[in-house]
Amino acid sequence: MAITKAVVLAAGSGERMAPYHLARPKCLLPLLTEPLLAHLYRALKECGIQEVTLVVKPQDQLQVASVDANGLAVHWVRQLDAMGSGAAAVLADDTVPPDEPMLIVEGDVWASSVDIARVIESVTNGMPMAVLVDPLGREAPQDWIVADVDGGEVRSVWGHPRDGYWRVSGVYALSPLARAALHRPRGWGVQVPVGGMPHREYDVAEVVNTVCRLGASVAAIEAQEPVLNWDKPWHVLQGNWLLLERWAQSHDRWVGEDSTIDPTAVVRGPVRLGANSRIGHGVIIEGPVYVGDNVVIEDYAKVSHAVIGRGSRISHTAEFLGGVIMDRVYLMHNCELYGVLGDNVDIGAGTVSGTLRFDDRGTAHRVGERWETPHQGSNASYLGDYSRTGVNVVILPGKHIGPYAAVGPNIVVDRDIEPYTQVLLEQSWKVTKWGPERYGW
Repeated sequence: MAITKAVVLAAGSGERMAPYHLARPKCLLPLLTEPLLAHLYRALKECGIQEVTLVVKPQDQLQVASVDANGLAVHWVRQLDAMGSGAAAVLADDTVPPDEPMLIVEGDVWASSVDIARVIESVTNGMPMAVLVDPLGREAPQDWIVADVDGGEVRSVWGHPRDGYWRVSGVYALSPLARAALHRPRGWGVQVPVGGMPHREYDVAEVVNTVCRLGASVAAIEAQEPVLNWDKPWHVLQGNWLLLERWAQSHDRWVGEDSTIDPTAVVRGPVRLGANSRIGHGVIIEGPVYVGDNVVIEDYAKVSHAVIGRGSRISHTAEFLGGVIMDRVYLMHNCELYGVLGDNVDIGAGTVSGTLRFDDRGTAHRVGERWETPHQGSNASYLGDYSRTGVNVVILPGKHIGPYAAVGPNIVVDRDIEPYTQVLLEQSWKVTKWGPERYGW
């Protein structure tokens, strides 16, 4: 039986994605100026999916509903308590007839339609369950849920183990037998090795272990194309760079309707300019650069290897060294930034971010109660939504500025700044007499 119905799990707290966790769910973070969910919808449509059940937090439903579903019929399930992706899948299970197979995709994941179709095909051809796995590569197994793969099958999955090769990528196809196993979790979280500690949520990956304990087979579908699994803020940077490079392989220059590139601008490498956007006088573009709609880059600004969100403005001698700018971001007057800037970030004149440490090493980032050093983007700056800086702010490598935070003039940001805070510099003055008498009069 063909799989035509998918469940997308988008009700997680997203706390590990800080400072981009308060203004939106992770499925709405931008990938080449579109929400990640829009890319996922297209991939599902290409695989023959006709209906999607979205599991969301109640406060997120209006935001998520604004994403173009690409003709898919969308149904909604609200998860009131964040009890994990497995609990979310159980809530959505009733939306699919019990005798049909079902596709489950975690909402912070993007995989190619080719790989998703291979997962679906495995179950429609008789496997009880199939899971998409991709090689960890440079990623540490301690940071992921890892599959033990042998002979084309998943024998078990483990939460944050000490070793492993295959990452569980968040795409699952379940036969009716495997769907029944959803309702039979052995415990919290995902099984962990001796010395590990599971978290107090039911993770959908644990259903693999339940199916294996029942004696059924779980197919391991090894991804043929890159898989994006957005869990930490640098994954936004890495994912956008990956798709930006892939876009550049087949494009040189694309200029949208009512958009212009000034003759004095210097454009090196592929560039995409959205509708009603402008690259102005003396601008330097070092591609690949992907620019959304209604963007202005003007007056000797410089942009390199970047994705620029809709409605943004990069003005006089401002420089964006690379990364992701979300929607409605302003970079003004002699600033220099590198990293990820959330929606509605306002950068004051002369704000600069450091990109290189004196010891030439990467910067460790605090994620919850642990420290991680990403292999890419470790020295980037991460500015949350609706944050702003005053004039002459210096952001040291790898620092986070929380959403809804304001950083006053002349601050050196040498530590992470919490959301909803204002940081001001206290200074003392020494005032003495001065006048013409100091010059011999």
